[in-house]
Amino acid sequence: MATAKNDPSRGIRTSGRALTFAAVCLGFFAVIMDTSIVNVALPAMGASFRTTVTGLQWVVNGYNLVFAALLLTFGALSDRRGGKWAFGFGTAIFVMGSLICGVAPIFPLLLVGRIIQGLGAALLIPASLALIAHAYPERAERTRAVAAWGASAGAAFASGPVIGGILVNQLGWRAIFFVNLPVGVIAIILLVRYATETATSPRDVDILGQLLGIVVLGGVAFGITEAGAHGWGSLVVIVPLFAALVGLIAFVVTERKVVLPLLPPSLLSHRDFSAAVGVGLLLNFGIYGQVFVLSLYFQQMRHFSALSTGLMLLPFAALTMILPPATGRLAARFGPRYIMILGQVLAATGTAILALASLHTAYILIVPGLVLLGIGMAGTQPSMTAAAMLAAPREYAGIASGVLNAARQVGGVVGVALFGTLIADKVHFITGMHTAMGIAASTFLIGAWLATFSARRPQTVLVTEIAVATTRSITR
Repeated sequence: MATAKNDPSRGIRTSGRALTFAAVCLGFFAVIMDTSIVNVALPAMGASFRTTVTGLQWVVNGYNLVFAALLLTFGALSDRRGGKWAFGFGTAIFVMGSLICGVAPIFPLLLVGRIIQGLGAALLIPASLALIAHAYPERAERTRAVAAWGASAGAAFASGPVIGGILVNQLGWRAIFFVNLPVGVIAIILLVRYATETATSPRDVDILGQLLGIVVLGGVAFGITEAGAHGWGSLVVIVPLFAALVGLIAFVVTERKVVLPLLPPSLLSHRDFSAAVGVGLLLNFGIYGQVFVLSLYFQQMRHFSALSTGLMLLPFAALTMILPPATGRLAARFGPRYIMILGQVLAATGTAILALASLHTAYILIVPGLVLLGIGMAGTQPSMTAAAMLAAPREYAGIASGVLNAARQVGGVVGVALFGTLIADKVHFITGMHTAMGIAASTFLIGAWLATFSARRPQTVLVTEIAVATTRSITR
């Protein structure tokens, strides 16, 4: 009898798993990189279509809004239809959206492409870890695979501004979308050839809750974004914000009555979990808003190239990729609570330094702010995720992780919408930027206060387990 070690089929299975993993990482890398690569191309897009800052906000948020609004529902759809089907279909939609963005002759078509990209991302992301869990059923191998998969997210986010800067400088802004095409096609080919379908489950979809969630998020994003162009007293702003308020009330009422709610009220009744989710929302609010503002500051106000802007943001981006394993170990040893508090205090300090920047501030004086902001995010993100997953009741593990990531995406959407409104007038750009940075710093301090309610005792968990908790949040 052939032993497992000498089994010739073992090499084939190992190869198939590795290529399935490669397919998942390729698609995931493209989706995450798209959240940062676009920022350095915004001024070039604005010049090409002669659009305003409000229009550029929609380039970013057209993607993030759809991603945030549909993440939970598409996670349920992935469970119903299978991870392979969802990942393949989501990647195809993402590639199609990228193609539309790349060839768009008019600005509205660019926004349509961004929305389609968001649809694909919302379907692709929840399925990616389901495929990894299916390919690596052994706990130790799965943990290593998930940790590597999570590291690819940091690499994608950090490399986005630099890759985007190179592409925009050498080939134009459309290249940042065309680069997704070969990556997506290769991922689909590997998936079809080597991946096997995951188990399915007949999870119901809370359609009413989903529709009300879209009304709330869409109303808030539209109202805040348009305030920069029309003023806070305009009906264009008041009506969507009022619709969002009504939708929120209806959402709360209906979620208490349906059998399988999109957002179980009993889950949010757990204080530790709710605090960690609040930290995640506030963190992304401040980070996404600042990256949007800084990209325009360096290019539109300081007149640096897209590549130079990407390199200038590198101290922040690189630290968010390099430090999480170390901060994860600290969270495992001392408890997530203290690392979250320290991380957000550092982020607030870095933001306060960035708030001092003017039109003629030397870059060397801006670097400490970017460094502290990067350290703060690297400390807060894994600790916050571990705290949320450790606090969530076992029966809500899947939905809790989805709620956490959806909340983070919502924070990013609102941050870009509000901060973009503050810098919409170029004449008062620096004043608006200072106000935005002040709000971000205050937000981080509020997050530090919220963290005091979460994860009060140290948890003896390995950093790889924290990585699992971090990335498990988008499997369903």
